[in-house]
Amino acid sequence: MCRLFRVSPSGYYKWLNHQPSHRQRRNKRLDHQITTIYKEHRGRYGAPRITRELHRQGVDCSLHRIIRRMKCMNLKVKVKRKFKVTTDSKHNLPVAVNVLKRDFSTNHINQKILSDITYIRTDEGWLYLAAVLDLHSRSIIT
Repeated sequence: MCRLFRVSPSGYYKWLNHQPSHRQRRNKRLDHQITTIYKEHRGRYGAPRITRELHRQGVDCSLHRIIRRMKCMNLKVKVKRKFKVTTDSKHNLPVAVNVLKRDFSTNHINQKILSDITYIRTDEGWLYLAAVLDLHSRSIIT
């Protein structure tokens, strides 16, 4: 087998009995601690917060080392974005009358139709999708 992989027998046995170095053992321990903190906070803690948490636990490590270890483990922070209000309800413009009054039942097609608009972000900018829905068949008309 050694000839097949072009490895000397002594090199194979050295690799087989190889013990992880001090740095590898410390990195493995640190990776476990980083992953634990990351999961405890549901992926919301980045490298600076994890570093501070590790310092509180008595682990001596630098911010850049935590950044490197997180990159190796492919841990990325899930950013919780603040809700952005897009509707301005405080205006003096006329408001449409509520004709349906939450009665969505119909007897035949095109008796009641409604519409909605949504914004879709793309690489080229914002796209606007407007749909008109027939309440009887629950199908999109346009």
